Amino acid sequence: MKNELMVDHPQRILSAGLGGPGWIKPGDGLDNFMELARSLEEGNGIAPVLKSMTPEGEAPPSEEQIAQMNAALASYNDLKAVAACLRNMGSLSISEEQLRLIRVPCLFLFGSQDDNKKEILSTDKIMPSFASCVEIEGAIQRFFVDHAAGHGGRP
Repeated sequence: MKNELMVDHPQRILSAGLGGPGWIKPGDGLDNFMELARSLEEGNGIAPVLKSMTPEGEAPPSEEQIAQMNAALASYNDLKAVAACLRNMGSLSISEEQLRLIRVPCLFLFGSQDDNKKEILSTDKIMPSFASCVEIEGAIQRFFVDHAAGHGGRP
Protein backbone atom coordinates (compact mmCIF):
# COMPACT_ATOMS: atom_id res chain seq x y z
CA MET A 1 0.00 0.00 0.00
CA LYS A 2 1.30 3.36 -0.87
CA ASN A 3 1.56 5.45 2.29
CA GLU A 4 -0.15 8.44 0.65
CA LEU A 5 -3.37 6.43 0.73
CA MET A 6 -3.52 7.08 4.48
CA VAL A 7 -3.28 10.83 3.81
CA ASP A 8 -5.49 11.09 0.72
CA HIS A 9 -8.19 8.53 1.58
CA PRO A 10 -8.28 7.98 5.37
CA GLN A 11 -11.95 7.01 5.17
CA ARG A 12 -10.89 3.81 3.35
CA ILE A 13 -8.48 2.67 6.05
CA LEU A 14 -9.32 1.72 9.63
CA SER A 15 -5.73 1.31 10.79
CA ALA A 16 -2.26 0.49 9.49
CA GLY A 17 0.58 -1.65 10.72
CA LEU A 18 4.06 -0.77 9.60
CA GLY A 19 7.14 -2.89 10.12
CA GLY A 20 10.50 -3.08 8.45
CA PRO A 21 11.78 0.40 7.74
CA GLY A 22 8.63 2.08 9.08
CA TRP A 23 8.63 5.59 7.68
CA ILE A 24 10.62 5.97 4.47
CA LYS A 25 11.56 9.61 3.95
CA PRO A 26 12.02 11.05 0.46
CA GLY A 27 15.68 10.84 -0.46
CA ASP A 28 16.44 8.23 2.21
CA GLY A 29 19.32 6.04 1.29
CA LEU A 30 17.79 2.89 -0.09
CA ASP A 31 21.16 1.23 -0.57
CA ASN A 32 20.27 -1.93 1.40
CA PHE A 33 17.14 -2.44 -0.71
CA MET A 34 19.05 -1.94 -3.95
CA GLU A 35 21.87 -4.24 -2.82
CA LEU A 36 19.36 -6.93 -1.89
CA ALA A 37 17.49 -6.55 -5.19
CA ARG A 38 20.73 -6.88 -7.13
CA SER A 39 21.78 -9.94 -5.12
CA LEU A 40 18.41 -11.65 -5.69
CA GLU A 41 18.46 -10.88 -9.42
CA GLU A 42 21.98 -12.32 -9.70
CA GLY A 43 20.94 -15.51 -7.89
CA ASN A 44 23.04 -14.78 -4.78
CA GLY A 45 20.16 -14.66 -2.33
CA ILE A 46 20.00 -12.48 0.76
CA ALA A 47 23.51 -12.93 2.20
CA PRO A 48 24.70 -9.30 1.85
CA VAL A 49 21.75 -7.88 3.74
CA LEU A 50 21.79 -10.59 6.40
CA LYS A 51 25.40 -9.78 7.12
CA SER A 52 24.77 -6.02 7.19
CA MET A 53 21.84 -6.47 9.61
CA THR A 54 23.91 -8.39 12.14
CA PRO A 55 24.02 -6.40 15.39
CA GLU A 56 27.42 -5.14 16.46
CA GLY A 57 29.24 -7.66 18.61
CA GLU A 58 27.35 -10.66 17.22
CA ALA A 59 28.60 -13.20 14.73
CA PRO A 60 26.92 -13.02 11.31
CA PRO A 61 24.95 -16.08 10.19
CA SER A 62 27.05 -19.00 8.98
CA GLU A 63 27.11 -19.93 5.29
CA GLU A 64 24.95 -22.95 6.15
CA GLN A 65 22.38 -20.74 7.90
CA ILE A 66 22.39 -18.31 4.98
CA ALA A 67 21.84 -21.19 2.55
CA GLN A 68 18.88 -22.41 4.63
CA MET A 69 17.39 -18.90 4.81
CA ASN A 70 17.83 -18.45 1.05
CA ALA A 71 16.10 -21.80 0.42
CA ALA A 72 13.23 -20.89 2.75
CA LEU A 73 12.75 -17.50 1.10
CA ALA A 74 12.85 -19.02 -2.39
CA SER A 75 10.38 -21.75 -1.41
CA TYR A 76 7.50 -19.29 -1.08
CA ASN A 77 8.56 -16.27 -3.14
CA ASP A 78 9.33 -15.40 -6.72
CA LEU A 79 12.72 -13.81 -6.06
CA LYS A 80 12.64 -11.70 -9.24
CA ALA A 81 9.29 -10.27 -8.09
CA VAL A 82 10.75 -9.58 -4.63
CA ALA A 83 13.68 -7.79 -6.31
CA ALA A 84 11.25 -5.68 -8.36
CA CYS A 85 9.36 -4.70 -5.18
CA LEU A 86 12.62 -3.78 -3.45
CA ARG A 87 13.64 -1.56 -6.35
CA ASN A 88 10.40 0.39 -5.87
CA MET A 89 10.67 0.95 -2.11
CA GLY A 90 11.34 4.63 -2.76
CA SER A 91 7.77 4.99 -4.04
CA LEU A 92 6.59 4.39 -0.45
CA SER A 93 8.33 7.50 0.80
CA ILE A 94 6.32 10.35 2.28
CA SER A 95 7.41 13.70 3.65
CA GLU A 96 7.20 14.67 7.30
CA GLU A 97 4.41 17.07 6.35
CA GLN A 98 2.44 14.18 4.81
CA LEU A 99 3.12 12.02 7.86
CA ARG A 100 1.66 14.77 10.08
CA LEU A 101 -1.53 14.70 7.97
CA ILE A 102 -2.22 11.01 8.64
CA ARG A 103 -5.35 10.58 10.75
CA VAL A 104 -5.35 6.79 10.77
CA PRO A 105 -4.10 4.84 13.80
CA CYS A 106 -0.69 3.39 12.86
CA LEU A 107 1.15 0.64 14.68
CA PHE A 108 4.92 0.68 14.15
CA LEU A 109 6.60 -2.61 15.10
CA PHE A 110 10.36 -2.75 15.55
CA GLY A 111 13.00 -4.75 17.35
CA SER A 112 15.05 -3.46 20.23
CA GLN A 113 18.16 -4.11 18.13
CA ASP A 114 16.88 -2.69 14.82
CA ASP A 115 19.26 -0.24 13.23
CA ASN A 116 16.35 2.07 12.32
CA LYS A 117 14.87 2.24 15.82
CA LYS A 118 15.43 6.02 16.17
CA GLU A 119 13.58 6.75 12.90
CA ILE A 120 10.61 4.64 13.92
CA LEU A 121 10.42 6.24 17.36
CA SER A 122 10.44 9.70 15.74
CA THR A 123 6.99 8.99 14.27
CA ASP A 124 5.54 9.08 17.78
CA LYS A 125 6.61 12.73 18.07
CA ILE A 126 5.43 13.66 14.57
CA MET A 127 1.99 12.08 14.84
CA PRO A 128 1.48 11.55 18.61
CA SER A 129 -2.28 10.99 18.44
CA PHE A 130 -2.07 8.33 15.75
CA ALA A 131 1.26 6.49 16.12
CA SER A 132 1.84 3.61 18.50
CA CYS A 133 5.37 2.26 18.59
CA VAL A 134 5.84 -1.27 19.90
CA GLU A 135 9.33 -2.53 20.59
CA ILE A 136 9.90 -6.29 20.43
CA GLU A 137 12.64 -7.02 22.94
CA GLY A 138 15.69 -8.74 21.47
CA ALA A 139 14.38 -8.69 17.89
CA ILE A 140 16.29 -7.44 14.86
CA GLN A 141 15.09 -6.74 11.31
CA ARG A 142 16.55 -10.05 10.23
CA PHE A 143 14.20 -11.93 12.59
CA PHE A 144 11.53 -12.62 9.96
CA VAL A 145 14.06 -14.41 7.77
CA ASP A 146 15.53 -16.39 10.68
CA HIS A 147 12.02 -17.39 11.72
CA ALA A 148 10.93 -18.33 8.19
CA ALA A 149 14.01 -20.52 7.82
CA GLY A 150 13.07 -22.41 10.96
CA HIS A 151 15.82 -20.98 13.15
CA GLY A 152 13.42 -19.26 15.49
CA GLY A 153 15.83 -16.38 15.72
CA ARG A 154 14.70 -13.92 18.34
CA PRO A 155 11.23 -13.27 19.70
